[in-house]
This record gives sequence, structure tokens and C-alpha cells, in this order.
Amino acid sequence: MSTCMNRLLLFAVLTFFLSATTGCSWFEAKEGHARDNQYKRMLENQKKQQAARSQDEDLVKKLPDLDAAGRERLGDQYMMQGNQGMAFLQYDKSIRMDPKRVSVHYKQGHLLLKRGLSDEAMAEFKKMKELDPSSALAFEGMGRVYLAKGQTEKAKKEFEEAAEKDPNLWHASGYLGIILDREKKYDEAIVQYRKAIAVHPRSAALFNNLGMSYFYKAEYARAAESFITALKIDPSNRTAQNNLGLALFKLGKYEDALEAFKKGAGEASAQNNMGCLYMSEKNYEKAIRAFETAIDLNPAYYDKANENLKRAKAAKENYAGH
Repeated sequence: MSTCMNRLLLFAVLTFFLSATTGCSWFEAKEGHARDNQYKRMLENQKKQQAARSQDEDLVKKLPDLDAAGRERLGDQYMMQGNQGMAFLQYDKSIRMDPKRVSVHYKQGHLLLKRGLSDEAMAEFKKMKELDPSSALAFEGMGRVYLAKGQTEKAKKEFEEAAEKDPNLWHASGYLGIILDREKKYDEAIVQYRKAIAVHPRSAALFNNLGMSYFYKAEYARAAESFITALKIDPSNRTAQNNLGLALFKLGKYEDALEAFKKGAGEASAQNNMGCLYMSEKNYEKAIRAFETAIDLNPAYYDKANENLKRAKAAKENYAGH
């Protein structure tokens, strides 16, 4: 598979934010200083939202005193609004009030991980394990941290443990599928995606990734079917739209593939993608025409398509010389 084509293959990132159950334990946290450092780092990553956060803080001051559960709920509301800075503030206050609140450690861990603070996120999930060793969500969270750190084997073990503890934890199976795909164990990946889909059948990301497993197995009709299902769930999913174009091309449905690429990223990008795919099949004449069309359609697209055009012409000359 050519380097050009490899750039076209896209997995969807599994994203979610779940409420975790709380648990009881002997654990008592002495973590004020560590949490202060976390909050400072979060604020450094939220400078652009400072004005909005100040307004929100003024609003919170007008609210009646809230307990730990109330702070957690308020944090959830801010997360739904996309205000991560204020969500962090409320979760932090909730944990200070009740250090044993497992659900908030989970939410805080995912929020920290989203901000790129993997070490701090790991600390939250470790606390969850100390509070509740049977928590499947704690293992799932640890798996995500290890995956972010590139420690795939450790991530795999955590996700397997999470899935074993709670078969309904669909996102653990989803991440296992991604890891198994990377290991080229496509049949095993398909099993994991199917498990996840059985629990969460309205996930476009899961159907997209299932399609990628079929694609890598060269089962292009099944791949296309999975991508189409993903798009029925989320018509604006550009990742699935792009991947549908790949599958349709492999099925020899070139016009349909071009239309799929157009819907995903516009005509110039679509022509560039078609050029890459034609090159992968050593159809250099069509590749050259596609790259030239991309350049004509969008001069701003010139650099990328022109570089591919040079490769196609060089490949054509080299191919003709043999």
C-alpha cells in the first residue's frame, strides 16, 4: 500500500464522557498541593477562555452553597456547554469536599487527559483503583492514558481487564479493537467492535472502525456497508465519508468513490485522493489527470497536489522504462 494511500486511511477517535458509580473505601486523600498544581496547569491551557470563565465564576458566586454532589452536577453542566475550565473548577471543589467521590475522579481524569495532562490523569485513575479495586472504569481510564503515552501493551491489558469486569463497558472493547487493528489482528478486532456495537449501536465511530478492519482484510463490500451505516448515524462524519470513498474505489466504483470524497472534503481534495488511489494501482495516466484537475480546481491546493503530480509523472516514466 502506497504512502500516499496510507495517509487516506482514517480511524475515528472514540470519545465519551460517562458518569461513574461512587464507591466507599478506607482511602483518605492528602492531596491539596498536588491538586493546586493540576489546577494551575489547567488554567495555563485555558487562557483564551479567561473572560468567559470570569463571568461564569461570578455566576457561581450567586448560587447557593453546593455540596460535593451539587458541584459534580454543575461540572457536568459546564462540560455539556464545552466549558472545560469551569468544569475542572467544579470537579476540583467536589473532590476537595469528598476525596472518596470515585465518579469525579473518573471525570477529572478524562478531562485532564483531553488537555494532554496524561500524568495527572493517571493519578486520578490510580486513586479510583485505590478507592474501588473492582472499578472497570478505573481500568478503562488507565488504558486510555497508556494508549496516549504510546504504551500499547499496557493499554491492552487495562482494557482487557475493564472489559472482563464489565462486558457492557463498550468503549473498552472499542479501544481493544483499535489496538488489535494496529497489530493486524483484524478478525479479533472485528469481534471487539461487534461487542461494543451490541451495547452501543448508535456510535458512528465504532461502525467506521469496524469498516476499517474489513477494509484491511480486503472485504471491501462489508467495509463500505459499515461506513454507510456510520454515515446514517452521523451524516456529517467526514472520516467515515473519506473511508467510504476508499472502499468504493476498491470495489471499482470510481465515480461513486469520487462523489464520496467530494462530500467529505470538496472536489479538489477528492481529485487529489483519486490521484493517490490511481497511483496505488499504477494507473499513472488517470493519476496525473486527477492531480492536474485538483490544481485547476483550487490553486490554494497547488503544493500538495503538485508534489503528488511530480511523483506520478516520475513513476510513469520509471514504469515505462521497464
